Amino acid sequence: MVVPDDRKRFELELEFINSLANPAYLQWLAQTYGNDASFIDYLQYLEYWRRPQYAKYIIYPHAFHFLNLLQRNEFRTAVASASVREVIENQQFFMWQHFKQNRERSSQAAAPVTKGE
Repeated sequence: MVVPDDRKRFELELEFINSLANPAYLQWLAQTYGNDASFIDYLQYLEYWRRPQYAKYIIYPHAFHFLNLLQRNEFRTAVASASVREVIENQQFFMWQHFKQNRERSSQAAAPVTKGE
């Protein structure tokens, strides 16, 4: 077995963690690895990514939530189904849609008011 160097391992783990924000990938992981003990151990090992010196590289912070959920058998069983994956996808869509609307409102509210307006 070839052990990747530290930089390569960092990149692979970072990509894996960010991929956990993808509901289709969560479903595939649950269907492929299910209750595989080495997979569960790997998920637990990846918890170190929550430390600030690593977390700052994460693009999709909600991936940490799924990292936590994947360690639970109930979630792995549930997310293996298409209907649960679809619920997660819909919730993500609505969260991002709501987030964007709130950001636009906040930007407008924070815009400086000039004389004459």
